[in-house]
Amino acid sequence: RRWDYEFLYFALESSDENLINVTSRLEHEELGKQYFYAVIDWKHMCNETTRFQGKAYFSQSGRDEDYRVLPYNIPNISFEVFFGQYYKQLIHSELGNCSNLPTFDEFALFCKKATFVFNKCRPSMNAFPEMLPRGYYKIVFQIIGEAVLTFSAITKVVPIDL
Repeated sequence: RRWDYEFLYFALESSDENLINVTSRLEHEELGKQYFYAVIDWKHMCNETTRFQGKAYFSQSGRDEDYRVLPYNIPNISFEVFFGQYYKQLIHSELGNCSNLPTFDEFALFCKKATFVFNKCRPSMNAFPEMLPRGYYKIVFQIIGEAVLTFSAITKVVPIDL
């Protein structure tokens, strides 16, 4: 990969803390490296109406008004379809080693009441292109059901001199 990234912002938000209770924080642990810590206390069951969507944005300046939607989006799809098509490559491959997220074969476990813990996570971003333009990237994922869980992150991407 010919680029590296720096977390500028990371947050988890719940539309209803009685159904999904979340805590999250971003910490600087090593020189120039940030990690996130999070707990998702999932207090309800998924069902056939549970949905997932993801959007990616780019800005050269990092100003809110300059962000533009990128073509790397996941449309509003059923959570079961998301799990089958995207979860293993985009989520578990990046966060499985620093969390207790269920493996690809455990879809039913994800939809039960459970607490998911993320400890010192720094995604490798291996699922992203080999080359990315310098700038700011915003990623927003949502799980939409009885409550909405929103994951938001902003990163600054810089080229690596090889």
